[in-house]
Amino acid sequence: MASAQSHCRSMTQYVQLFFTLLIGNATLVSFTVVTGENIAFYTPTGSYSHRVSMWPLVEKLVANGHHITFISAYPPKNPLPNVTEIIPEQMAKHANDYMQGGDLDITRRISGTLEPCYDHGPRLGLDTCEKFLDDPVVKKWLETDPKIDLFIVDWFVSECILGLAYKQKAPFILYAPTVMVSIFYETFGFLPDSAGIPDFEHHFTPPMSFLERANNAMQPLIYLYKMGIYYDELGKMIREKLDIPDMPPLQDIVRNASLMMWSESVIEGYAHSLPPNWITVGGMHCKEKTDPLPKDLEQIVQKGKDGFIYISFGSAVVPGNLPQGHRDAFFNAIKAFPNIQFLWKWTGIMPQEAIPSNLYIGNWFPQQFFKNFKSQILNFLLYCTTAHKNILAFVTQAGRPSTQEAIFHGVPVIVVPVFEDQDYTAERIRDMGGGIKVEIATITKEEFEGAIREITTDPKFKSTMKRLSTIFRDRPMKPADLAFYWTEYVLRHKGNLDHFRTSSYHLTWYQRRLLDVWAAIIGAFFVLSTILLIFIACCLKSIFKSNNGTSKNVKGLAKKKRQ
Repeated sequence: MASAQSHCRSMTQYVQLFFTLLIGNATLVSFTVVTGENIAFYTPTGSYSHRVSMWPLVEKLVANGHHITFISAYPPKNPLPNVTEIIPEQMAKHANDYMQGGDLDITRRISGTLEPCYDHGPRLGLDTCEKFLDDPVVKKWLETDPKIDLFIVDWFVSECILGLAYKQKAPFILYAPTVMVSIFYETFGFLPDSAGIPDFEHHFTPPMSFLERANNAMQPLIYLYKMGIYYDELGKMIREKLDIPDMPPLQDIVRNASLMMWSESVIEGYAHSLPPNWITVGGMHCKEKTDPLPKDLEQIVQKGKDGFIYISFGSAVVPGNLPQGHRDAFFNAIKAFPNIQFLWKWTGIMPQEAIPSNLYIGNWFPQQFFKNFKSQILNFLLYCTTAHKNILAFVTQAGRPSTQEAIFHGVPVIVVPVFEDQDYTAERIRDMGGGIKVEIATITKEEFEGAIREITTDPKFKSTMKRLSTIFRDRPMKPADLAFYWTEYVLRHKGNLDHFRTSSYHLTWYQRRLLDVWAAIIGAFFVLSTILLIFIACCLKSIFKSNNGTSKNVKGLAKKKRQ
């Protein structure tokens, strides 16, 4: 009898446990599974590498049943069947002209005519938005009244799409494939690390001097002013072209972002003080798995008895625009290393002069070389570093995605920055000991030759990059998985992530910096000091007056005595 009761109790406990787990799992599933949502990516400015850096997130979303619309200025090299691609022709032409012959052309660095980002950036944003909204392909798409559940916007000066997000009452995530830009601080309501971290517009390195810190502290305020003008003009354009006259100020819409995804880590960047609604996903595009190199490319690589060096200035810089003197500096330096094979990813006009015998120049590499990747340009390095242990160095313009690949694979770099945030990244890599920085504007054969010789003979660069690679890879979750989790988190909570905002989010720029408090303290000190000075002056005047009176009395008495 006791045994039967015990058996009955055990069975009851098992049944209770079964239903508890069943209900618990059902509840868990109801809160965690999000499928079949319509997500639009928008990356109208920047280079093709911006597309590359966010593509792994697209792949994961598609694999989990979401519907993706990808709006870009660049067509895909390897399209996915479940992704709807929108490539507005006018916007694409404008982006290509801008990146390869406009404000960011390599000759502007050489001539010293590069403008600050806060000057040419707003122009780019306005022109791009106009080309986007006036494009026939976009107009036809908008006529279908697409239902978008979430926008993921490649920020910066890409706010044009936020008018559509407002119109559809859809949440949006801002994605930054760049370094920290000063306007980011104000948008998310947290203080810039001006005392310790240099602004990317400057070429400072920590620790900064007093004047450098003063200059650094002013940069976010300059951006706030410049971007305020830009947002006013862009907001007016969006209201007119999308017919939404009731749209609030654009800066208020931007500040309503649910989340920021930032392609950054503490290796190629600095340790910032970030709010909870910022997640760092730097290196999403970096992959470990590679295939062997094709035989013809393998033969070229193997020509180097001592190894090989890969040269690429990314997808935005055009080496064909280099002046003759600068090409000669590169080519003559390369000739000095006959036992090293050089491969240069070249775009633009091919060199007409004789090139060194140990240099292979290609304006493209066969598509089949990169069948597992989304960028022929960036992932050639990935192939080389993984399949070959004899890569010696990578010569790069210090673009964010290519620098992350170099760190991921532990490859020393010679950084030759050209524009925007590349100096910032180059200074950081040099400061960390992973590479050598060379100035493209004043480059000489001797300087580039010296950099090659040092990077290939001094083992400290290789060992440093291997150490940085270990740190870069050591994370609790892969960046693409982290980005995927937070994307679905935003979807699950319908974009309402107010609980992650800092308490200073609603403060003005001067309140956030406690300038009103300091102004009150200084004002009070000034008032009290003034009162104290007046009081002292009155006391001194009274004393002097009393002394004068006493002196007169003494003189009078003395005069009477003499009489």
